[in-house]
Amino acid sequence: FTVSSLTVGSFVPSVGGQTLQTIYFRSTTGSGTFTQYFVATSTADLVFTPTNTSRFTLDTISVKKITGGNLYVQGNVGIGTASPGYKLDVNGDLGDKTNAKIVAPVSNGGTQTVTVPSYSNLYIANDGTNPNYQVDITADYLALRDTNDLVFIAKTVIETVDLTASGANGLDTGAEGGNAWYYIWIISKADGTVDSLFSLSATAPTMPSGYTFKMRVGAVRNNGSSNLFGFTQVADQVDYDENITVLSGGTATTMTDIDVSAFIPPTSRMFNGTCYLGGGGQFLFVRRNGAAGGGRYSYGWPAFSLAEFRASTDTAQIFEYKLSTGTATDVRVAGYADNL
Repeated sequence: FTVSSLTVGSFVPSVGGQTLQTIYFRSTTGSGTFTQYFVATSTADLVFTPTNTSRFTLDTISVKKITGGNLYVQGNVGIGTASPGYKLDVNGDLGDKTNAKIVAPVSNGGTQTVTVPSYSNLYIANDGTNPNYQVDITADYLALRDTNDLVFIAKTVIETVDLTASGANGLDTGAEGGNAWYYIWIISKADGTVDSLFSLSATAPTMPSGYTFKMRVGAVRNNGSSNLFGFTQVADQVDYDENITVLSGGTATTMTDIDVSAFIPPTSRMFNGTCYLGGGGQFLFVRRNGAAGGGRYSYGWPAFSLAEFRASTDTAQIFEYKLSTGTATDVRVAGYADNL
């Protein structure tokens, strides 16, 4: 550390089990600059203990590593700025190994923890020009992570990923196949270069050379003709451009499985549906596959009415349904919630 403008009195620095040399004001030399270097031997706090008459300023504290204890500073601390205007004034991006948490005071004198989300204003949809094989991604910011769980904040993200291309802004490896889920990633190099990526993997895409940071932001499926389903995603909520029929003319009056894995990715366990209830006064009951209880229900009145519902699935994206009567009913998937 470096101390300057010591004009009166003295003080004793101590840290990590060590008491350092007392620093005095010397009238013969006037205000001076004093520098000491040391290696702490424990995790005790860094403390500057002045006399009652001491006056000095701490201009520079260079810390190689703090393995325990606390660092107390009176005044403002600047990171990336030489003129801090706040107790902690940061000029630059913050990186964090977990979701950043800010402990803020509340009116009753306690504190509350605020978790900074991993994304802001995330929006994904088929590209307007090439909707069958391109997807557009925008976001105010995204928190990308590397294999060491370090974080890079990608700001003002505007990307288009192409399923017919390879590498960055394309498919990570291999060629496009039909009837498959493709996961959408935003990737970055350490120098701040930000791009996008398609991958068959929801957890470990094959990263192009030089890219170390990544975040999965969505998923999209193509059909047997290798055309992407039409969809719009806001945050983690996905709406299909058209409802997709998963049951046509169903008449089961006991709980019966419906597999929706072709329309809900493995990263989702919740979907929005619609049902076309053929009989007036009929109830549709739905529940997670294997769940206990009678299930949640939608009610149709009059006959041939459209009702909406939300249902959860098991890990294989299967849910159960039954009807209160045997009148034929259609069930469709309207969208789902992705677990980002």
